[in-house]
Amino acid sequence: MRPIPVGAKGSYTLRVTPAHLANQFKDAALPKVFATPMMVTAMENAA
Repeated sequence: MRPIPVGAKGSYTLRVTPAHLANQFKDAALPKVFATPMMVTAMENAA
């Protein structure tokens, strides 16, 4: 794997829909917040 240069930047845009919320992944009792798996996916896509 090549080294990441200092100051490297990335971006990714995602329109959040109800399908991206925590209460859709495991339990409807969870709050309607952005789900961790979706956040990780967004960070990986931005990298």
